[in-house]
Amino acid sequence: AVWRSYVVHELAHAAIHLSCVSTCPRRAVHEYVAAVAQYSSLPADLRADLVGRFGDVAPWGSEAEISDTYYAVDPERFAVKSYLHYRQPQAGPEFVHRLIHGGDR
Repeated sequence: AVWRSYVVHELAHAAIHLSCVSTCPRRAVHEYVAAVAQYSSLPADLRADLVGRFGDVAPWGSEAEISDTYYAVDPERFAVKSYLHYRQPQAGPEFVHRLIHGGDR
């Protein structure tokens, strides 16, 4: 299941590239979306175990916190923060769309 989730992660990157019209989003946006796709593809019990290993990690507090630097420093925590953030009421698919496309819809 974990290996399959890595495939999902990479396919998410490919999907973002296909959706780019003029420019692609920054790396942190790519990694946010890929992490959400990866964690969402895991069986619930395995996902809970993996997220639970980072019990001190909270969702992103704001979009400004989702940075290339944080990803470079700790990609595992970045992924967990991203998945937890995506699950928040203010996030979800609309938030991802805005991240990728800059808010136009």
